[in-house]
Amino acid sequence: MLQFCQGLFGELLVDDITTGQYIEIKGVVPSSALVAFIHQMKIRIGDKEFRLPVAIADSNAVPSILGRVSSLDRFDVSFLKGKNVKFSWEEQGDV
Repeated sequence: MLQFCQGLFGELLVDDITTGQYIEIKGVVPSSALVAFIHQMKIRIGDKEFRLPVAIADSNAVPSILGRVSSLDRFDVSFLKGKNVKFSWEEQGDV
């Protein structure tokens, strides 16, 4: 799954969201296709910074989602006895 963000939030990050790669995604918005535009963006989680594809929706009716592809698949996360969370990083290079 890609990363998604709402159009309103995406417009704060990119001047014109339609300059990204056009894509229609099904299954995020019930009974219809979601139109989005893919942009390569740099993000930071803790002290780790990397680039990944982000689909900026042309709608505000979709939640922001940090997906597995090129982001969550870089980390191992352990929940220790319900009290601590441990993140481990795997270096993959930019996508």
